[in-house]
Amino acid sequence: MTSYHNMRYPNMNAASVPDYAGQLHNYLQSRGRFNSLQWTETSGGPRHAAFWTVCAYIDNVEYGRATAASKQEARRTAAQQALNQLGVRV
Repeated sequence: MTSYHNMRYPNMNAASVPDYAGQLHNYLQSRGRFNSLQWTETSGGPRHAAFWTVCAYIDNVEYGRATAASKQEARRTAAQQALNQLGVRV
């Protein structure tokens, strides 16, 4: 069975895909912003072609939004966008 994750990163295993959500969390904590990160997750589409939209909010301001076939991929991409908005090199 091939997951969406493997289709997007065919030469990577799960352990080598960057954990942007973890990096974002750590970045904010290192700056004393312990409770500033919030996520919204919504799903849509028919069951056979469902998709997820995840938004990353920092202090109630949207910093990242992504839609993907899996919740994990959408969160990863939204976190990457948030890091980029914060000027963090990823």
